[in-house]
Amino acid sequence: MKYINCSSPAGGVSSPTCLSTVPGRWSDQGSCALQGLSEGSGRQANDRRESGDRHEKTENVKSPGHGKIRRRWICGGTGKAQGRTCNDHKQINTGEVIFMNIGFGFYPGGKRKALTMSYDDGQVHDRKLVEIFNRYGIRGTFHLNSGRFDTDVFLKSTEIRDLFEGHEISAHTLNHPYLTILPGDMVATEVLEDRKNLEELAGYPVRGMSYPFGAYSQELVEILPFLGIEYCRTVNSHFGFQLPDDFLAWHPTCHHKQGLMEKAEAFRKIGKWAQMPLLYVWGHSFEFEWDKNWDLIEEFCKTVSGDEDVWYATNIEIADYVKAMKSLKFSVDRKTVHNPSAQDVWISVDGEPCRIEAGKTVRL
Repeated sequence: MKYINCSSPAGGVSSPTCLSTVPGRWSDQGSCALQGLSEGSGRQANDRRESGDRHEKTENVKSPGHGKIRRRWICGGTGKAQGRTCNDHKQINTGEVIFMNIGFGFYPGGKRKALTMSYDDGQVHDRKLVEIFNRYGIRGTFHLNSGRFDTDVFLKSTEIRDLFEGHEISAHTLNHPYLTILPGDMVATEVLEDRKNLEELAGYPVRGMSYPFGAYSQELVEILPFLGIEYCRTVNSHFGFQLPDDFLAWHPTCHHKQGLMEKAEAFRKIGKWAQMPLLYVWGHSFEFEWDKNWDLIEEFCKTVSGDEDVWYATNIEIADYVKAMKSLKFSVDRKTVHNPSAQDVWISVDGEPCRIEAGKTVRL
């Protein structure tokens, strides 16, 4: 699929960047039409209709996972839209409010699925795991106990930045205690000191975490935002592909010992009807060494890699994207949307992905 950039209508409001695989899909704004578009063309679609009244034709079409939707075809004076003739079209009533069919089924780039990995503790075996991830283009998050660096089987502090380049460095507390039994001030010390140490090594704010031993409580969930933590992973596998209800109690799909290859195959076969499926795998790199099964993670990465419909992301990238998606501001008739965030967001309009650029107000 290719990006199709629509021209800006009068008034200075941008049109969306559309990814259309439907030949002849027309914009419902008079400023532009995706005329004669075929997949892969990628050309500018700025064909303004020059004469005659604008007309619309509506039809009910089936949309996977959405039942029937109302599709609008807008035509100018020539009365043709990629082989569709505007016979018996009803003239647009300017006082009519027509709601757009808006959906939220896409990750960045119009991708329909996402995959992320999450590994804890920061032992020396992370080196081999990172090498495997990099070989297959898999990206993940590494939750580290900075108080253990430079000791025994743990990583050296001097290698942290270079080793995890392209992945996310995340907190796991300073010394890996059971947070649920600590006084509040000690919880704050464990989290903040770990963040501080990791940020000095990573060179960026550390905003994610995983719970040591998987132990968490509602009290911890409420405390963590005040300590600069925006998501925190548990060890409670749900074995599904859904996004979390609460990013501060983010349950993964599975541990890599829990039917990993079966999950990989199920994820690969997910149809387009699914709502933003996410495969989230967690574990510890030393487990591959202990179990002598590095071939498992190698086979997994080979199986899930290279899929053009999958966004390979870190934990924080997924959390940030969902936050940006939920921050979109729509007009009542759903024809105008403002993206107040600092990153592009992808939505669907009549089943087709459209990019809403960061900081822009867009007429759909």
